[in-house]
Amino acid sequence: MNKMKLLAFLMLFVLPEISKAQRESYPLDWFLRDVEQDSMFGTGVHRIYKELLPGKKPASLIVAVIDSGFDTTAQMLRPVLWRNLGEIVGNGKDDDHNGYTDDIHGWNFMGTRDGDSQSRGVPEELRTYSWLLKTYKGDMRKMSQEERDLFVSLYRTYGIRKVEYERESIEAQEKLKEIKRIKKQAWFKKAYKEHMVRKATEPVLTNEEKIEMLKAGKPLPRVEPDTVEKILTKERILLRTIESDKELFTIAFDIRKVIGDDPYDMNDRKYGHPYFPIASCSKHGTHVASTIGGVQEPNSGVYGIAQGVQIMLLQVVPPGGDEEDKDIALAIRYAVDNGAKVINMSFGKYTALSSTQKWIEEAMDYAAAHDVLIVRAAGNNSKNIDQVNVYPGRPSKPETQACYICVGAHGSNLRAVDKNNKLVIFSNYGKKSVDLFAPGHNIYSQVPGGYAQQSGTSMASPVCAGVAALIRMYYPSLTAAQVKDILMKTVTPCNQTCKLVRIPLKFSDMSISGGMLNGYEAMKLAEEMAK
Repeated sequence: MNKMKLLAFLMLFVLPEISKAQRESYPLDWFLRDVEQDSMFGTGVHRIYKELLPGKKPASLIVAVIDSGFDTTAQMLRPVLWRNLGEIVGNGKDDDHNGYTDDIHGWNFMGTRDGDSQSRGVPEELRTYSWLLKTYKGDMRKMSQEERDLFVSLYRTYGIRKVEYERESIEAQEKLKEIKRIKKQAWFKKAYKEHMVRKATEPVLTNEEKIEMLKAGKPLPRVEPDTVEKILTKERILLRTIESDKELFTIAFDIRKVIGDDPYDMNDRKYGHPYFPIASCSKHGTHVASTIGGVQEPNSGVYGIAQGVQIMLLQVVPPGGDEEDKDIALAIRYAVDNGAKVINMSFGKYTALSSTQKWIEEAMDYAAAHDVLIVRAAGNNSKNIDQVNVYPGRPSKPETQACYICVGAHGSNLRAVDKNNKLVIFSNYGKKSVDLFAPGHNIYSQVPGGYAQQSGTSMASPVCAGVAALIRMYYPSLTAAQVKDILMKTVTPCNQTCKLVRIPLKFSDMSISGGMLNGYEAMKLAEEMAK
């Protein structure tokens, strides 16, 4: 099942059923509840605050959220935003000399030169194919072996498609010439005037009126299209066909023009801006950031896991497309250089060039060398990522792996009445690649303009990052590697068999730890280790 078909299947059939079941069976704060006291595979965070933290004071801690966009005015998020004290707001100067001007809350690597954000993205596969095509003009002799193999693989998807699109475009342009010739003839001009008069007198029903008629069992009025309408409709279809051919490749070629940098040049760093305009992509990042440390939502009582943390914002993922490797690498380095001790990365893709992935690996090595813990989402395609590459890849150095956690997503079906619910349904997994699983179904948190339940490893990762941040706040003497070790040693085991795309798998074989994040037990072990 390919990526788009699987996503459609999950959206249409699986997630609605899970959502319905958990709405009926579980409170909005289920992921904060405890496996022993509440019979839910939550993190035990309520219990942590009630039993383990009274009388203790947390240290200051910054968590960097590398994501798709943010609503800096959101009720849960606004009070916890990191404030760069080295910068003077809006004076147009790089006061702290960190290379970023007016970076009060972080940096938007998607920021365009006109102060907005990149409005759309493309899949990494198309972007990579387009770059190879443009760079080498299709001459594979000039490519490296890796580039050649990738080009041949992607040609099946995009090269053949491009040839088909070009053929369709040429045919459409010829047909369009004929329509233009017809539109110049006297009979058409006369018929067009009569057509417009008739259209002006036809009753136009609103959507509400149509719905009422359907409810009443009345047929909707149908007007057969005349010759003019048929010709105009055909013209619109032909124009769309021609435009789609242009979109497929020109967007991939030119998509960074609005930003003004070369994404394949790591030394080209003067781009982006410190603003976070609200857009459709702001929903994801706002939810993720609020899950980590947002203040309490007054109606439900749900709150971000690491209360008192500071959230640094780093925008790298364009709407509708994949992130650029250079942006991720620079965002990681920005987070480290500006004091973050935990980094959350809820994104991923399945194609990448090793030359640009190297920048991310070096940045993760840099983070580990500075005692920074990286937490990232495993992905949502039910794939065994021991066998399928997902990017950014797992670090190769053991000392960096010790400061890196890859998180899968699980639901909660501990109680007997939940036996028909799925513990894991869409999450990627891997006995060598995924470290642990964390709550990732129906996580309730802030989105622009309100609150919502979201599902995915994108939600499981910030749950884990929040617990990691909580440990580092109350036991700051512990290193990033020790925090990961604690989280791995205290997971809740589970012997359930899960079915992913008809493949039965033992939950204990789906990750390195074989279990689920248990924040309560992790905090208890952290206290012992800190002593």
